[in-house]
Amino acid sequence: MSTLLIGSAADAHAATGLEKKVNPPKKRILVIGAGLAGLIAAHKLQNQGYEVVVVEARDRIGGRIWTSSQWPDMPLDLGATWIHGVTGNPLTKLAQRIKAKRLSTSYGSTLVYNTAGSPLSLQEQARLDQLSRQVSQALKQAQSSDNDISVKQTIESLFHQANLDMEERQFLNFILSGSIEQEYAGSASELSTQWYDDAKSFRGDDALFASGFGVLVAPDSKNQNLC
Repeated sequence: MSTLLIGSAADAHAATGLEKKVNPPKKRILVIGAGLAGLIAAHKLQNQGYEVVVVEARDRIGGRIWTSSQWPDMPLDLGATWIHGVTGNPLTKLAQRIKAKRLSTSYGSTLVYNTAGSPLSLQEQARLDQLSRQVSQALKQAQSSDNDISVKQTIESLFHQANLDMEERQFLNFILSGSIEQEYAGSASELSTQWYDDAKSFRGDDALFASGFGVLVAPDSKNQNLC
């Protein structure tokens, strides 16, 4: 009986033409982290009509992207710096979308300085190159072994009996730091010789942003509800 009454009441209300259209409540989505991925996700969800709130623990946005503007006219990236391999890289598409100016890095024109603040001499550069080749060959050879040890152990075993002078040891530390630890974001004592360089990469040049990597973050942070 109650079902019939409810139905009759609804029909009567509809017949008056005074019925009110009720829109379903807008879905609210919480995005954790205001790094590049979080901001892009929030931007896309917003465009699809969702109410989005982005929660960030830091007092800045960008995550690993952090461009300092401490010095006027000289942006400095303290986090992500390069697009590594511009060919087919999704970051290249993002950069093209906002027409961000990029500068290709020429590693061949790198100038290395010694601890006295002077550029390396031709003789010093030749010795550095020789040590670099030895390190590379030792790591490749060790990767064919079934016994996995750290990169540091591999290099130490290579030069264990070598009578390196102070300058050569500085060169060796430079190679480990600049070519391995900074490149693969880990200590040589913790990186596996077998797996440290096991990664796929995009082809093409490595590119810097003239105004800093932060230019990628700015467009997707506009009109965002950040807290």
